Amino acid sequence: ARPDRPVSLRRILVAEDQPVNQMVIRRQLKILGYDCDIQPDGVQALEAWRRGGYDLVFTDCNMPEMDGFELTEAI
Repeated sequence: ARPDRPVSLRRILVAEDQPVNQMVIRRQLKILGYDCDIQPDGVQALEAWRRGGYDLVFTDCNMPEMDGFELTEAI
């Protein structure tokens, strides 16, 4: 059985550049009953976040273009 989840948490943005890690986080969230959008770097994640609609952001710390620390500060 899937654990109960907040109704308001609908969209999750993941900033992760490594394909294996992308696959792992997508599977983990799916097991928990969540869908996510994955962006390969902080710049693209920030663009996606600015378009709106995300309830939660997970970010890697070390990515090309813009790292997770810079992404967090920009958000």
